Amino acid sequence: MFLTSTLASLAAGLYGANRASASDEAEPLRAAGLVRQGEVWLLPEERKAREQIAALPQLRDSIQLLQRDLDELVKQNRQTYEIIKPIIESLEQAIGRLASNDPKRRTLEKQLAAERRKATPPEKFGGKSEVRSMIARLSQQRINLTLQILSLRRIVPELIQKYADLAKDTSVAHAIEQLGRGNRLGPLRPLEPEMRKLGEFESVVLTPYVPIWLQSGHVRFTAIVDERHPLTMTWNEYPGHGLLLTASAAQALDVRPQPGAETRSLSFPKQRKVNAQRSTIASLRLGRWVAPDVPAWILAPEGEDLGSQLDSTALASYTASCEPAALRLTLSRD
Repeated sequence: MFLTSTLASLAAGLYGANRASASDEAEPLRAAGLVRQGEVWLLPEERKAREQIAALPQLRDSIQLLQRDLDELVKQNRQTYEIIKPIIESLEQAIGRLASNDPKRRTLEKQLAAERRKATPPEKFGGKSEVRSMIARLSQQRINLTLQILSLRRIVPELIQKYADLAKDTSVAHAIEQLGRGNRLGPLRPLEPEMRKLGEFESVVLTPYVPIWLQSGHVRFTAIVDERHPLTMTWNEYPGHGLLLTASAAQALDVRPQPGAETRSLSFPKQRKVNAQRSTIASLRLGRWVAPDVPAWILAPEGEDLGSQLDSTALASYTASCEPAALRLTLSRD
């Protein structure tokens, strides 16, 4: 009994010593920021990158399905409107010829209202509640996929370089050798093929256009600031102040006035004036297009209700075409 107990104690001691030895041998790897997955020593950023890569197909499929549904709704509405438009015009003309107290007027007005419910003028279709909600959802999903792609375009090359540097580190190589056969430095699988696959996802969202919808008569869309931050704003068809940022948007984007920045009183409809300070954002992305070093006006807090806005004067070297009937804001190179 005593012998058995002694042998067990010795075995436990040896096991503990072996574990401590293995832990000591792995210390240079942990110090280098590596974590173990099976017998492969990985950088934590690789796990994050592979999670992002694995999520891309579902994001793409969701966007394509939503786009198909939206395109079908647009097509059906346009076809129906082409049929009822002559009827609507005829009823409007008939009503216009009647006196305001003519008993026939009420009947014709009911017919007109019934026809109008069948479809919406294509240029106003993006303002319907259910359509507006669908476009906003599509825009958000496109932004999410774009941000994932941009993130991977930054992370993966950095990962490849970090692994190359670690492979030259003699302390890392020695530690892996001491841990025994099978242990190796990451990546888990080659990362270069994953980068080549990104093109099939980029084609879905890095388009010459971005989706637009109508809200209270204003054209709305979402852009990406500095390749990292989404910003929903209003498109102004007529050239005005370029890029306007509300105080809250500027704070969220960490955009500040430049030292000694110009301050100006900007004019808006209904003789309204709001003070603003000059700044610049590093880039503004709309689909595939990226405008660098875009000047911006940061509105004073009292201009918060105006919202962030953009017009063509902020997009140097691009021609912008707003197409409400197609639900798109399209850019092209000059």
